[in-house]
Amino acid sequence: MKKQLLALGYQNNARVGISGLESQYENILRGGDSTYTLTYDQNGNPKRVNTKEGSSGQNIRLSIDSELQQLSDSLIENELKAANSRNKYFNQMYFMMIDPNTGEILVMSGKEIDKETGEVSDFAYGNYTSSVKIGSTTKAGTLYTGFKENVIVPNTYFVDEPIVFKYTKAKKSWKTMGNINEIDALAWSSNVYMFRIAMKLAGVEYVPHGALNVDLNRFVKTLSTIRRDFGELGLGVKTGLDVPNESDGYKGRDTAPGHLLDACIGQYDTYTPIQLAQYTCTLANMGKKVQPHFLIESFKSDGEGNRYTTYKFKTNIQDDVSSQADVFKQIKAGMRACVTRTDGTSHTYWSEKPYAVYCKTGTAEKYDGNSNVDHPNHLQIGYISATEDSKPLVAFASIAFREDRSSSGADSSAPIIAHQVVDKYVEKYGLN
Repeated sequence: MKKQLLALGYQNNARVGISGLESQYENILRGGDSTYTLTYDQNGNPKRVNTKEGSSGQNIRLSIDSELQQLSDSLIENELKAANSRNKYFNQMYFMMIDPNTGEILVMSGKEIDKETGEVSDFAYGNYTSSVKIGSTTKAGTLYTGFKENVIVPNTYFVDEPIVFKYTKAKKSWKTMGNINEIDALAWSSNVYMFRIAMKLAGVEYVPHGALNVDLNRFVKTLSTIRRDFGELGLGVKTGLDVPNESDGYKGRDTAPGHLLDACIGQYDTYTPIQLAQYTCTLANMGKKVQPHFLIESFKSDGEGNRYTTYKFKTNIQDDVSSQADVFKQIKAGMRACVTRTDGTSHTYWSEKPYAVYCKTGTAEKYDGNSNVDHPNHLQIGYISATEDSKPLVAFASIAFREDRSSSGADSSAPIIAHQVVDKYVEKYGLN
């Protein structure tokens, strides 16, 4: 790196941003060097000539809302500490809030607790460098894939009951739901509905106690379709976030046929929190994928202290699949039903809010070695609008890593953080 910086005109003692936003925008933040030529008169005294005055670097304005950021950080730190004794592994939490209309990141929180000492440290960069299984939050993506690939249409019904293949234990939902459509499947978080879509994508029919006949070529082709379609929404691909070293997550490699079903319920590939947040924005935008970013503008001041803009970040639509209007309408209805139905998976915390909330929960299984003890990831994604007919205001993603119990004794800390930060946003900015 030193040779590269010297080649760009930096001096050996120059201060250089080497990570995060400082590294990303070093070319803007960097000022101009002062230069001069040193000569000597006939008596050997040094004399400076050809002096060129240096210039200050530009300033940048970021999208982070400091008040919301501080609230989120504090809530997460308190939750990690309060729940520490209740959990064997729970040591990380993330929360992100983005304006889905512009991609501006309002909050990016990440905290990590030392299980032994109870000390909490910042881990915000984990939002774009770490990845997790995201469980049922992928189910909107599975519905999108099913509609796009023409294996389901609006109001398609499947029977939710345990699925049993030869020589394997039953694959099922958290309860048997009976004959349900895609809206029910989101509201109640049906695994089996998504398994049915996966089998249709692979072109196989389910035969109880029979084999899942998917050869390697069909497995690879079907998984490629799922990953491509998920990527159109923001999952499994880099978001273009304006910091270096963004990860694109981890792609599963085992080719057992059952993993096609796992991929459709978020139990195969892993994704970064920023991908999950961008994906949520795409759902809020009914198919338009917006690049998330921190930078709003760069600016300088003249000799009289007047500020002027030198660069302004323009909203970047990275993908637009809004032509798939039917599926986004059904996804919206399903995420709304998660909240409004008394037995919806997001009814608690959100049902009495004075604004319209659209949510999806996720629980990603994570077993302890070869045992049957599950210490899962708990997630919640969502967005809000003033009314059911108005544009989305903010989208959010909340993740609790390998959590058994929250501070309140409930399964998940994710909504505990999310609803308080969203309420604060509404209190501060209103619903216009």
